[in-house]
Amino acid sequence: MKKFSLLLIFIFTCHFIFLNYTNIANATDRISTNSLNDNNYAKVCKNSYGFYYTYDPYLYNSWTGKLTPRIFIIKVVPQSPAANAGLVVGDEIIKINDVKVNNLTANAVFNILQNNTTTTFDIESNDIKKILVMTKTDVCLAEYNDNIDELFDKSWYQISNFNIDAAIEYLRNCTLIENKLSKKFINSELSGIDNQIRYWMPKKNQFKIGYDLCKNNSKSSEETYACIQELVNRTIAQVMNDKSVEQQQALLLQQQQLQQNQINAINNYSYALQNQHLQVDQNVNYSGTVNANIYHSGTINTNSNSNINAHIWNY
Repeated sequence: MKKFSLLLIFIFTCHFIFLNYTNIANATDRISTNSLNDNNYAKVCKNSYGFYYTYDPYLYNSWTGKLTPRIFIIKVVPQSPAANAGLVVGDEIIKINDVKVNNLTANAVFNILQNNTTTTFDIESNDIKKILVMTKTDVCLAEYNDNIDELFDKSWYQISNFNIDAAIEYLRNCTLIENKLSKKFINSELSGIDNQIRYWMPKKNQFKIGYDLCKNNSKSSEETYACIQELVNRTIAQVMNDKSVEQQQALLLQQQQLQQNQINAINNYSYALQNQHLQVDQNVNYSGTVNANIYHSGTINTNSNSNINAHIWNY
């Protein structure tokens, strides 16, 4: 469980400007057509409470004037401790073991659920508050497994450990509670995950084509392994080149944004001089010179840094 979650925790700078709810849903629906083969599903049992949740750190609290983290349930496994206790999609976790969620980091929440076999949850469900006590049991469900074979899995893992299918499911589940999530969470973190899917899905499909050619055209196992390893090296080189191009584009975008910010700052300053933020004190001295003292208020910040943490949690 911990490995599954950590695979989906990443920090990146998101250059995607805006992604609305419909685009997220369409993206997952489009990609999910690759997951229709029942033979690719395997029964997996894990000791857990049987629910999936998302941690949104960007929700604004009008009472405190601060951002307040909140946790929402995005999936409940049937016949699990969570389902039997009455937990449903859309419920909000207010407290965990009598500790308020807004006092906990995402990692702290994960560690509590990881290290406790019995946990008490204060839940708010449709404005109704309730307390649920859950004890972990073996929860079994069908999980999608796209491993073509062990060699393919090991070869692709050298290139990327991003779990495409888990990310698709996460996005789809988040659309069920989109009205509860902050716009910043959706437009930055969820769109960032969507970008990762869009990048890695065609890369993996292309790798599969090359992998099949290596297996079908090689005359010996040694030749097959050599062909596949060469394919791995080429793909890694492509990924590194993509990152280099992306960094150059990001730098160019940053420079353009800085220039635009400077232009905006000058325009704002000019506007201030011409309108409300102008006080001119003209004093003419005996020699005929003029002293013009101009006072203006307001500060302009042209520096913008965006660090995005995408937390995808399940338990």
